[in-house]
Amino acid sequence: MKTKFFLTAALVAMSLSASAQFTDNSASTASVSSIGNSSGWGYAYVEYNPLTVKIDEKGADDVSMTAFSAGYSQAFPVSQGIPLFVEAGLGLMYANKSDFDDIDDLDFSMVSAKIPVNIMYAFNLPNSEISIIPFGGLTLRGNISGKFTYKGGKKDKEYDVFDKKDMEDMGMLDGKAWNRLQVGWQIGLKARLGSSFLVGLSYGNDMSEIAKKTTISTTSLTVGFAF
Repeated sequence: MKTKFFLTAALVAMSLSASAQFTDNSASTASVSSIGNSSGWGYAYVEYNPLTVKIDEKGADDVSMTAFSAGYSQAFPVSQGIPLFVEAGLGLMYANKSDFDDIDDLDFSMVSAKIPVNIMYAFNLPNSEISIIPFGGLTLRGNISGKFTYKGGKKDKEYDVFDKKDMEDMGMLDGKAWNRLQVGWQIGLKARLGSSFLVGLSYGNDMSEIAKKTTISTTSLTVGFAF
């Protein structure tokens, strides 16, 4: 996991270096003025987040899950002369799965808050109103609620994944409650189209476990409206 993280960081650094080499001082100044001002810019966004739950146990298969997010991010300029920004935001994510292969009538849902912090380098494509923004950073995810719902009886039975007794009753993994906080990394690319619209694609993975030998990787497709 550490090797993958450092490799990702190296790719970000290489991308930023290449961007700087192909963007002269005048273009850099134009980038700053065209995509933000001295106070940066903010944007509201929605995301489609396909998740993969990875269980590091022999014979355990990865589990795919669907998730959606909405939130707000703010970019703060690091320097007036260089289009380098620090981005921080707050989002709410809802994840759901209802088609477990080996268990009938079982649903899973989870609601999480996430705080991403990224380093971004922005530059304009020549003769266009498109800004390309590679980025990389860390995300803190706090899981507000999570439950399995079994619908096989006369009445639905819910199991709280953050409750040790419920996990023991369900026989999940080691019978321990899941962890509410995870830290992960992400790397990606955004594009700002004109003055308002923003799209992005990123990939990230947890560095801490949500349950025993279990982490979550996330692909994010983002659409936003900048202010």
